[in-house]
Amino acid sequence: PPTIKDAMTVTLRHCFQFLWIDRYCINQSSAMDMHLRIIQMGQIYASANLTIIALVGTDPTSGLPGIGHPRKTIKARKEQVGPVTLVQLNTEVAKNLQQLTWATRAWTFKEGILSKRRLVFTHQAILYIC
Repeated sequence: PPTIKDAMTVTLRHCFQFLWIDRYCINQSSAMDMHLRIIQMGQIYASANLTIIALVGTDPTSGLPGIGHPRKTIKARKEQVGPVTLVQLNTEVAKNLQQLTWATRAWTFKEGILSKRRLVFTHQAILYIC
């Protein structure tokens, strides 16, 4: 699916060797495996070098905006630092993040709180939170 392919692209571009994708790394047809992995998720997130968070779409067919397909353009102050463009987000984008379904689920709460570094994909921007 496009989201998985895009996550693989991000992983390779950042020179990481491993990619954990819950959907494939947890045996969805085994209640025992699901239980064992779910209780380990806090440790998995806390140990990750980078957590890729897709705040777009409802399934893996959406892709990651800015990787496999363009993202929507937003008006924001931009500053170029070498090959990186830093963008100052308006408060509307930040408010929208808190209202997403992702921000209301216990599973994703762990993901957002325990991950040391997060690369968050929205329709408008890619956010790096460290």
